[in-house]
Amino acid sequence: MIGAISTCLKDPVYILTEDQRKETILDFFKYLYKKIPMNVRDKKPIVIIDNLSGHHSNIVTAYCNSKFDLWFIPPYSCEFNSIETYWAIAKRAYKKANLVHRFTIKTREEFLNSVRNCLKIKTETHHNLCNANRDYL
Repeated sequence: MIGAISTCLKDPVYILTEDQRKETILDFFKYLYKKIPMNVRDKKPIVIIDNLSGHHSNIVTAYCNSKFDLWFIPPYSCEFNSIETYWAIAKRAYKKANLVHRFTIKTREEFLNSVRNCLKIKTETHHNLCNANRDYL
């Protein structure tokens, strides 16, 4: 899973993927760029990302440097990355929702639908997560 969260986005943006190869990461950044409103694109939006090796690949950085202002966080500093808190909320919701149904999910599609349901958060929570790191930055 690869995702991004921002106050300029109506909802968190994510893709469900089984890998984090540089090509997949590049596809995600292209998808993210399309989701960003035009008036925000003009200002070269800041993207805070971790140090996954795919984020440093030539094809990803070449594309991203032309579209975004990339800020790499220090290793082991997930508290600076709002999407990590979002993933934690989604995981907790998934565990809670599937505690009762843990033996009823039988197919990959049922699993993915369950995950998608848990990724839905309130707009207020979304904005609070985005604003939480401003004090750090």
